[in-house]
Amino acid sequence: MGQKYAHLDADRIVIGFYDSDIHGENVPADAVEIADETWATLLDGQSAGKRMSVDENGGPVLLDYPPPTDEQIAVINGAERSARLSVASSVAGALEDAVEFGTATEAQAALLQPWRKYRAQLLAVDLTAYPAQWPDKPAMP
Repeated sequence: MGQKYAHLDADRIVIGFYDSDIHGENVPADAVEIADETWATLLDGQSAGKRMSVDENGGPVLLDYPPPTDEQIAVINGAERSARLSVASSVAGALEDAVEFGTATEAQAALLQPWRKYRAQLLAVDLTAYPAQWPDKPAMP
């Protein structure tokens, strides 16, 4: 294999790798030469959930991702609540119909209240918390 290169952004975060055997003359001029061991260490770190960076000497630096912003937390939790509410409403609605029209089994009728309670609990979740504290989902009918 050829010489490895790391292409870095302004914060020295790796945004791409290049290999002279593959990319030839198409390696960006500002890419940094790195050793094969550095390349392997960075990829292993990325697989473990780390951000990849390279120090001034071409050595590997593995960083934690920054925590989400308050706005990102609200968006993430809002989307999660919407998905959970969709399931809860679908299940509770089907159980309500079955109970109302007399087609529910005893087991299904017993699940109606837990699903309605779960749906109400979802609306009370603090969407600004990280991580959000989600209520336990009842058994499926």
